[in-house]
Amino acid sequence: MMQSEQTFSNPPPMMAQQVPPQQQPPIMASLNGVPEVKEDKKRLIVDRASKRITALEDSVIQKYDVLQGHKHPKLFVRLSLIMAFLSIICFCIWILTTPTGYPWFIHILWVSSLVIGGLMIQGSPTYSDRLFSFHTLFFASTSFQLIAMNEHTPSSFPWSVYPVAVLLLAYCLHGMVVKVRQFFNHFYIHALFYSVINFIVFVTYCYTVHDFPWFLIVLGGWTVFLLAHFAIWKALTFRFNKQAEKANQAAQQNNQSGQQAVIQQPTQPIQQPIQPSFAAQTVPNTVYVTPSQDLGYNNNAPMVRESGFTGEIEDTFDENQFFDEEDEPQEFGKKKGNYEQV
Repeated sequence: MMQSEQTFSNPPPMMAQQVPPQQQPPIMASLNGVPEVKEDKKRLIVDRASKRITALEDSVIQKYDVLQGHKHPKLFVRLSLIMAFLSIICFCIWILTTPTGYPWFIHILWVSSLVIGGLMIQGSPTYSDRLFSFHTLFFASTSFQLIAMNEHTPSSFPWSVYPVAVLLLAYCLHGMVVKVRQFFNHFYIHALFYSVINFIVFVTYCYTVHDFPWFLIVLGGWTVFLLAHFAIWKALTFRFNKQAEKANQAAQQNNQSGQQAVIQQPTQPIQQPIQPSFAAQTVPNTVYVTPSQDLGYNNNAPMVRESGFTGEIEDTFDENQFFDEEDEPQEFGKKKGNYEQV
């Protein structure tokens, strides 16, 4: 008996090798499937995170009316978040490392503003003139960048005034063409250049050695030239306005004379053909001959009377109207109706 128990408790190695893999213990199966469970958990976490991000984007888009009409609202929101996050990180790095050094993060901020603003202008339907809006964004962001760079340079000379002045001239000319077309003429363009260039001259004079106020020579000479230009422009404008008024008056007089001629012209009545009545079309004319009009009593030509259908029914009958002239009787008796008595 002891030997039999030992045989059952310690099976031979050949029997242990013959166990199929499907009949392995559940503990081994669970241990073999651990990596798959981890991958499923990772996928589930990623799916949940993506759904939360999508829900957050949808809530932001529904909150702002500007994003609802955008062509690609989700792309705009994602890029805006990325660029804003990058700008914040760069600013934090700068302020924690070299707070008194050159603000290099302004270049990242400039690029971020151009990207975000360009996407907003390009996709939003509220901007009618997209080119001018993008020009405004570029002028504002570039001017701010140049001024910030000038403030953190060792030199005290305001060199940024020159590129900013060029940008200002280009922006004002573009605005005249697009927004205020009535001011886009030679005098207002002259006045714009006069203002900007004299301001540059004055700033240059203030930051240089100025024993003599030489900027007044430039300002005075250009002012005289601008006033002469203004006088000539006003004279030409007055002359053109007078000519335009005369032309308008002549055109009005021609229109009035033409209208009077049309009114005084006699109007000819429109002649319409007279259509015969229904009775005249259906009932033929009947010829009646009276005895007094006969050739036997009167040598003149017989007179006939035409009458149409009057709607009355004749109550007499004249038998003589059917006789010829030769067979007509010489004596007539008393006739009825409208005929005379002989």
